[in-house]
Amino acid sequence: HLRNLNNYAGITPFNPDRSRDITLVETEVGQVPKPVGHGFNLFGIPGDFSPASRFVKTFFLKQIAIFNSPPRNEREAQTLVTGLINSVFLPYGTVAKTSPLDPLEFTQFALIKNLKDRVYMFRTYDSMVWKKVDMKQLMPKLQRGEKAHPLP
Repeated sequence: HLRNLNNYAGITPFNPDRSRDITLVETEVGQVPKPVGHGFNLFGIPGDFSPASRFVKTFFLKQIAIFNSPPRNEREAQTLVTGLINSVFLPYGTVAKTSPLDPLEFTQFALIKNLKDRVYMFRTYDSMVWKKVDMKQLMPKLQRGEKAHPLP
């Protein structure tokens, strides 16, 4: 996956400079093509559901987001990570099977790890609400032999 990133060396956190990055042609209606909106800095980023494409997309979106607006706190970091995870979410039935016996691929769950605070957050395909497991609270109970309470 890391070598594949070389294929996208032109991805940038800045919009293209029309005079440098976009070839313009004079027509009877003016110069074309012109950017008609925002997001052209990501032009060419892969959008398919292959593992390599999802890795490239997540890598560049994360780097550009952090470049433009680094998270200032845990809530902003969680929001950014949630957006990144959502951008590569696989809906059930959208990835073609390689043989009739293969199961359909989909995002069964997502996980966020806050290593500093020892907190895990997860959600499932059927429930997009994050559930939190605080390992600082859970581990002492397990070490004492207590049963963990069911998750909410």
